[in-house]
Amino acid sequence: MPSSDQTRPTAADHFDDVAKGKWRGTRILAWPPDVFGLVAYALQQSGLYRRVLDAWPQNLPEFSASGQSWGEWAQAQGSSWRQQLTSTVDAMPPAVKSIWCRIRDASDVTLGRISGVRIARRQDRLVRDLLSMLVLADVASVGFGLPVSGADESNLQSVVNIQADTTTLATILDSQRVRVLPKLRTPQTGVTLRSLSHNLALHIGSDVSPCWYHLPQSIPERLNVLVAPWPLEFSPAEFQAVAEKGHYGLMAYQGRERPTRVAAYTRRLLRLAERHLEAVQMLVFPESSLTEREFQAVAEVASTERELTLVAGVRSHDGTQSTNTVRFFTSFGDTKQTHFSQDKHHRWKLDGPQITRYGLEGILDPSKPWWEDCGVPRRQLHFVSLNAGTTMCCLICEDLARSDPVASLVRSVGPNLMIALLLDGPQVKGRWADKYASVYAEDPGTSVLAVSSLGMVHSSKPRSGERRSRQIARWVDVDQARTIKLPKDFDGAVLSLRIVDRNEWTIDERSDGGVTSHPLLERAFALSTTLNRLQRLNRT
Repeated sequence: MPSSDQTRPTAADHFDDVAKGKWRGTRILAWPPDVFGLVAYALQQSGLYRRVLDAWPQNLPEFSASGQSWGEWAQAQGSSWRQQLTSTVDAMPPAVKSIWCRIRDASDVTLGRISGVRIARRQDRLVRDLLSMLVLADVASVGFGLPVSGADESNLQSVVNIQADTTTLATILDSQRVRVLPKLRTPQTGVTLRSLSHNLALHIGSDVSPCWYHLPQSIPERLNVLVAPWPLEFSPAEFQAVAEKGHYGLMAYQGRERPTRVAAYTRRLLRLAERHLEAVQMLVFPESSLTEREFQAVAEVASTERELTLVAGVRSHDGTQSTNTVRFFTSFGDTKQTHFSQDKHHRWKLDGPQITRYGLEGILDPSKPWWEDCGVPRRQLHFVSLNAGTTMCCLICEDLARSDPVASLVRSVGPNLMIALLLDGPQVKGRWADKYASVYAEDPGTSVLAVSSLGMVHSSKPRSGERRSRQIARWVDVDQARTIKLPKDFDGAVLSLRIVDRNEWTIDERSDGGVTSHPLLERAFALSTTLNRLQRLNRT
């Protein structure tokens, strides 16, 4: 009978899970994201990444003889590896080759719990080498998968790879098992695999598929986001009971369709904002705020702008079931336009207290739960790179609160900016959206903007002692949290975000050189299309 140690997965078992036999030679070293994905998967599945703090870097021979600090040595080796990618000379750094050869030769070592001093020592050395190889592959991949800046030719291939059907930087790994993605933020607390890299992220599984888009948008030090809290009014009759299924029902929100009016509203908001703030780079509408026709009308207005990204919640019905999506539209000049869509991941479950708060008792029976009548197609999460340093993602209402399955992907990539589109009440401190946004702001450090419609916010019945609210948005970043409240007769807001670079560290004490972008809310303004005014909002 084999011992229990011998039946546990070895490094080779983990490697074969995602690369079959393609990893056994040295050709894998030709592309660092392949190496990163391979060793990161083994470390994640075994959980042995946690040993990085035991005695790092654990007497790595190549490093010990260098006389450099760990950060200096890793940077030098990774940079040399990167230069080899575009070189016509086969001059792979000796340290990279020797570490990989040791990993390959020790791949029969179990990565599970073991007994015996000799096997334990071999495992210690293997874990040390796996961690070191992950670090070097990460350093060699700085900027991979993000928009190319400057004359760095090695980024060109990574741009092609990340936009391929598989949406991964890896070339030999099974994309249904693992994906290697660009990374924007490194968590500064906790001991996770994510704490070990600045530039690459590992995503395991296929429950939620990442998609990556590059927009040729130039964002210098400031990003102006125009929030259009449409619709401005709400009637309970805009909710409908679709069907009753025994102990629960299906409901749908079907607001009035007014494409001409929303287009005129959008045009006035843009003109008013740009009169005072020079340019608006992003326009945001809440969840289910627009129909297909209304979205097309707004997109036509947006297309007249020189450089604008439209993010909008769009509802539609195909005759059998409703859809609930976030739609992206970008316009750059007269000819360059991009249009893509992401479905909602979770249905809204409307309960008794919510039915009462929105005055829906005459439409929906408050004694039973009502599920949103929308499909849940295969889940996707779109990452949108606005430039080399700023990448955003969007979630629709319930998706912000439900951690499965999207939260692990968001935390792995660490987008700088998240926009949450809501069909919800006031966006105030302590409510559910604020709580979940704060979790992402802490780890991985993503700045979050949650937006709801003025109609829903104002129609939400206040609890005892409260007034009806006009708090349409909540902003949370690493430094602050702030509610955006519109004064009476104001129907839009502009958030002026300052993009600052800060230093982040991996858990093995490597700096990113202070190049990680952080969107911070600097100023906020309320807009009135009826009064034709802009008013600066005080911090609340």
